[in-house]
Amino acid sequence: MGRVRVRTLDPWGPMVTPTRDSAAIAVNNMLFQLARHPHIWANLRKQALELGDSPLTFEKLKSLVEFRYVLHETIRTVGPAARVWRMAVRDTVLPTGGGPDQKSPIFVPSGTPVVSGTWATNHDKEVWGDDVNEFKPDLRLAQRFERIDNCDTVFEYIQRISPSVESQNGVKVAFKNGSG
Repeated sequence: MGRVRVRTLDPWGPMVTPTRDSAAIAVNNMLFQLARHPHIWANLRKQALELGDSPLTFEKLKSLVEFRYVLHETIRTVGPAARVWRMAVRDTVLPTGGGPDQKSPIFVPSGTPVVSGTWATNHDKEVWGDDVNEFKPDLRLAQRFERIDNCDTVFEYIQRISPSVESQNGVKVAFKNGSG
């Protein structure tokens, strides 16, 4: 008798749970950074221990700002993807990318594929400063992103897929309050 091949559903996993692999990569990269910055690890550990044995509520989770900054800085320095591909679902204007110096607004018509070089963007000295390759979660993101912490980027809106009524970007979906 011949052998019977058995196929698992594992290849379907990323399609069913699209954040599984990128979330695992982000956590792995975060542990990589924390292992190299023990003072940051000690600070996060202290904050976690201060929570005590009480249940970790949605509000408590949202209040752990330094944890969020460590995750954001990890994604900035060693993100899970070097490029992000999107398609414009409606006509829009991006604030930069046009003109001879690429600092003028640029029109992007509906249906246009857009590729963002996240590695280049996240390591641009004009944006992040000369110490762009240093891991500084307590300073860098607090200064740069405080006012846009709850904003979604233009190309994160996918009209056909709506995983959350609160937001459609992966970070907020991951922190979605299950009680309401």
